[in-house]
Amino acid sequence: MGGTQSQVLPFDIGEEKTDYQNSLWQMYDGTAKEDGTPVTIFKQRRPTQEATNDPSQTSVPPHIENMIKRLKTLRHPTLLRYVESMVMEGHMYIVTEQVQPLTQTYINETRKSFPESLSWGISRVCTALSFLTSDCHIRYASLALFSSVFMTKSGDWKLGNPILTHAVGAEGDNYYNAHHAQIDNKYKPPEITKNLPTGGTISFTNIPDWSLDSWMFGCLIYEIYQGPIPDTTTSKPFYKTSSSNIPNTLLPQYKECLSSNPNHRPNFQKLTKNSPFFNNNTITTAQFLETIALKDSFEKDAFFRKLSTNLDTFPKPFNKYKILPHLVEALDFGAANSRVLAPLLKIGTLLTPEEYAALVTPSVSKWFASRDKNLRINLLQNLEHFADHLTPEMVNDDIFAKIALGFGDPMPKMRELTLRSLLYLVPKMNENLINNQVMRYLAKLQMDPEPGIRANTTICLGKLSPNLSPSTKHKVLVAALSRSLRDPFPPARVAGLSAFIATSEDYSPASCATQILPLVVTLTVDGEKGVREKAFICVKVFMKRLEDSHNGIVTKPASAQQQQEAVGMLAWAWDLGKKMTGKDEEK
Repeated sequence: MGGTQSQVLPFDIGEEKTDYQNSLWQMYDGTAKEDGTPVTIFKQRRPTQEATNDPSQTSVPPHIENMIKRLKTLRHPTLLRYVESMVMEGHMYIVTEQVQPLTQTYINETRKSFPESLSWGISRVCTALSFLTSDCHIRYASLALFSSVFMTKSGDWKLGNPILTHAVGAEGDNYYNAHHAQIDNKYKPPEITKNLPTGGTISFTNIPDWSLDSWMFGCLIYEIYQGPIPDTTTSKPFYKTSSSNIPNTLLPQYKECLSSNPNHRPNFQKLTKNSPFFNNNTITTAQFLETIALKDSFEKDAFFRKLSTNLDTFPKPFNKYKILPHLVEALDFGAANSRVLAPLLKIGTLLTPEEYAALVTPSVSKWFASRDKNLRINLLQNLEHFADHLTPEMVNDDIFAKIALGFGDPMPKMRELTLRSLLYLVPKMNENLINNQVMRYLAKLQMDPEPGIRANTTICLGKLSPNLSPSTKHKVLVAALSRSLRDPFPPARVAGLSAFIATSEDYSPASCATQILPLVVTLTVDGEKGVREKAFICVKVFMKRLEDSHNGIVTKPASAQQQQEAVGMLAWAWDLGKKMTGKDEEK
């Protein structure tokens, strides 16, 4: 049969998909025992022969043999991907990629909520049939909406169950004649059904190779928009009944497919060409992303400008499992610019932590290593939206080293954003990295030529205080904040005073009296009014600390939450600097 014959199925069989409509197969979720990869397992409903322990005695019916052959040899993104097949206890098992069966409930709900998703699915079926009939010269001959069309979790439709699929020619015609009963007669065109009562031979001579599949495609359209095709015993054929629910933009193609003359039925390339039904946001978005490597920078820029807005019109699974992987891959391999980050992060809000860890987080390190400075800037500007998904191991062992290059960047904006990134990264860092690298970078930034960066470095030190060890606070924090009080830029001096106030509980009475207050007091006569006002507040705070110590009042160490609340009051000094240097500021 061409598959692996074994008495041991290397997959765990899960829940049955009871809504799968196929008289030959039962459908199950499954996982590979080796690595947990999710799969779909089709089990033959009735055994092919008595159970035997001797695989050499296996006899597989020709139509199942043919089905396995077609699944194995026909490879295309729109065709169900084969994994393995085997006979066990007399039953044939076929394992494929993970898919779901189409159901009437899904069709009805999608038709109301996301009609473009149906057009995307239908276009995928067209693409598959075009590949088979035009490129491979094969008749699919097995199309039935609920037994041979499947859906991935991204919303992509795929053709499977190629039970009657055969090569064009005499041998294929003979195979179809022998096994056509595997497909319900209601899906067969008049030129075939007229021969069924007499048992006459079905001939495909002198008709287009795609004619049978074109008719069955028309049946599929009917079932999507009008409901199940009634049995052939009804007095009026379905194609002569109402088609009121079929979109007007699809109606001409539908009628062509169901032409009583097989020579008038369209091939699948003609079917989609210049059709407004196959030209909408969902289809153009999916097709653009699938061919993004071939697009120029202008096309990509225009596409990504609109994508964030368009995401709201797509189903969540389509965004998460169709669009997101393409966006991640485009960034990974440099096929997209920094504009892709906005829609990517927007989709990221739809993900569970487990999904984020699987789909996005592994690529973040690659993005920070990019030579595209605009991308790295964009990542830093949006770090707050994905920092929670970075593990301490990633930050300590990989990502921080790449981000830290920004501290020495000649562009002030890059240095500024790298500084601010510490608020999200330091809580995940180990003490060694903080003490030996982060503090060194901050000390360097306190001497930055940009005064705003110096001021914000001081604010950053205050905000990071809850993450510093007591020894680091004693050795580094006092010296660093004291340095800021001598900065010629007024907002930097205010930043130092604000940081001292926010971290006042971190210092011993001796440090307050001998190191901090002597410097703070000198600023009560500063030339800037804003500096003087903040200095007086700071003096009061530290005098209160000393008075409490004198009176024997023991100050309990602030809790982590209290520390966070205190430093959370610190505002970035860049904006503060703009206020203090205004012309109307009173000295």
